[in-house]
Amino acid sequence: MRIRIHVGLAVVTVAAAVFLAGYAVAGAVAPTFVSPGTTRYAMVARGPLDGISTTSSTFVDITGLSVIIGIPSGKHAELIVTFSGEVNTCDAMYVRATVDGAAAVPGYAQLQVAEGGGADSHSFTFYKTAVGPGPHTVAMQWRGLSTCDHQFMAARSMIVTANIH
Repeated sequence: MRIRIHVGLAVVTVAAAVFLAGYAVAGAVAPTFVSPGTTRYAMVARGPLDGISTTSSTFVDITGLSVIIGIPSGKHAELIVTFSGEVNTCDAMYVRATVDGAAAVPGYAQLQVAEGGGADSHSFTFYKTAVGPGPHTVAMQWRGLSTCDHQFMAARSMIVTANIH
């Protein structure tokens, strides 16, 4: 669709792409829509007094952020995993969501803190499509950079949304 906008003596032509559920901006990736299903949620969290740390430079489970999701027989699901955490590190760390040990999309996220270290709160969303029937373990993992000798996390949470068909 083209829209003509009159601005004083100038005429500006704007091209807009219209999608079923909204509008797209030039250069943006078209959204992927999934059919609606039955929505289920699982939530886990740890408070600020339940701090944890790691020195691992390879991915390890984040203590307290794991749930088992059951998909009924004959069904499949999309899983959306949202992570939030208050982190402290001397540089940066990576987090990822896993479903049955395999990384969810987009793989991992880097959590950067202020130069020289400090505490920051971060959130990121991951997803996994075509999850089949049966029990599935969803977990958050983290790792540090090899240049940093410690990672610390206080308040943290994970919410899993299952869209079951």
